[in-house]
Amino acid sequence: GTDPLNPDSATGLLGRWHFDTTNWFGAQGQAPLAATNLQLVPSWSSNAMELDTEDGSLTYNIVEGNGHTNLNLQCGTFRFWFCPDWNSADQAQNESDWPALIESTATNVDDGGFWGLYLYPDGTDLYLEFDSEDESGDWSESLLSPIDWNSNQWHQIAVSYTATNSALYVDGALVTSAGGITFFPSFNQFTIGNDIYD
Repeated sequence: GTDPLNPDSATGLLGRWHFDTTNWFGAQGQAPLAATNLQLVPSWSSNAMELDTEDGSLTYNIVEGNGHTNLNLQCGTFRFWFCPDWNSADQAQNESDWPALIESTATNVDDGGFWGLYLYPDGTDLYLEFDSEDESGDWSESLLSPIDWNSNQWHQIAVSYTATNSALYVDGALVTSAGGITFFPSFNQFTIGNDIYD
């Protein structure tokens, strides 16, 4: 019953995913809305979900039909493990490719904005960004931290955020902190590992 648009109602664990089986269900039984071009691969602990194609998709409801909330965009913490199959030192992505690690967005971002944690195309920075919906149409970047990662090495990433403060942790260490989230899209889905609409 947690209200995803009420920061004061975000208490306790909302959702958890182990990615141990190919049904991609959450620990509370959350079924994906879309799950395409995914692989189940071994990880440092049991299994993991691998998404390494541009048309891969893993999307869930923010609020399930039974009222269970998986994610609060205004206040909370999300934590996950990530293993790149590239090196920051020699990553050569297209400049228009800004991979989303987690994202919530409208079909047309110009109509409703977005919210998410992203990688720079060259694999050298990690950042939390959201649509500010100001008159200039600029996007707001709450957190930004450089990274220097090697292929096939696991990293734990955690982001804590409120309307006034945000913090990014990598491998258990605080790497940067900044202001809070000031735009909260009212969408009912989020994606893991890729853009919802690319």
